Formats: sequence, structure tokens, C-alpha cells
Amino acid sequence: YIVTAPILIYPFVNIVGDGMRSTIIKQTDATEECVIRTCDSNGNTSVGIGNDGANIPEAISIKDVQFQTDSDNHIVIIDSAQDMHFQNVHFSGAYTNQDGQTNGKACVDIRGTTGLKSTRIYFVHCTFEQSEFGLNSDYDIEDIIVQGTEFQKLYRAVNLGEASDGSTDTTIDYVGFVT
Repeated sequence: YIVTAPILIYPFVNIVGDGMRSTIIKQTDATEECVIRTCDSNGNTSVGIGNDGANIPEAISIKDVQFQTDSDNHIVIIDSAQDMHFQNVHFSGAYTNQDGQTNGKACVDIRGTTGLKSTRIYFVHCTFEQSEFGLNSDYDIEDIIVQGTEFQKLYRAVNLGEASDGSTDTTIDYVGFVT
């Protein structure tokens, strides 16, 4: 499937494909920030999540699919989500291996605020490849679990809190890796 704008993932969504090599969703517009992104029940993203009494992104399940981008952009942006599960998901970017960091894009960029942390995000039997970072976050997050997952052709597999400067209370609580 070819998309030219980010797919918004609303609360309580369940996406099931036919396999990470069979169901492929590909972003072809280099001007877009990502392939998919969480939003609240009113479609708000980023700091707008939860405004107007909207349900926050929660209870989301994505299984047996591949997300690709033709450009060096994020593949998934998780904004203030809770209880999100990725199983057998392949995140594939367009990054070419270089000696150093370039633009800080990630297969999955996890965001949150002090009031709305991204929490209980699970990656089980996933593949992260060809992006600068596999998992990236400089925001308040907690309980991120990675199990039986591959990281390939990345500058850095996991990048947490790198942009924190000590002047804010960014907290990254428990990121677990299980083999």
C-alpha cells in the first residue's frame, strides 16, 4: 500500500496484516514527518493530545505488517500513548550507513510530556532497519519492553535521552530488553 500522508492511529485501533513481508505500507512523500503516528480520539497529535476531553492514544495493537519510507524520516511517531503493542512488525527506512549521526530520524520516535507519558509500549519479534536510530526518545516515557527483536543497518539501535540537557525533568523509566 502506498501512502502520501501519515496514517493517524486512533485509540483502540487493531491493525493486523498478513505478515511483515506480505503487508507493506510505504510512505513516498519525503515532506511528511512519518508513515504512521498516534493521535487522540479527536485526531490531535503532539502537545494537543487529550484536549477537549478526547481519549488519549491507548490500547493499540499492530501486528504482522511492515512500514517503509522512501526518505530519511521517522517511520512511527508515538505521541503520549499507553498500552501499545507491536508484534511481528518490520520498520524499514531509507538510511544508508554512514560514519556518524545525520538528522536524528528513527524507526520509532517515542514522545510524551510530564503529564502524558508514553508508557507500556511493547515490541515483540520486530525488526528495525535502515534508519539512523531504531528506537529514539528524548521525552518522558516509561515501561518500554523490547523482546526477541532485531536491529539491522542502523547508526545506533537505541537512543534514549541524548538531547536532555539537565535543565528539564525528562524521565526515562524502565526500558527492558528480553532475548
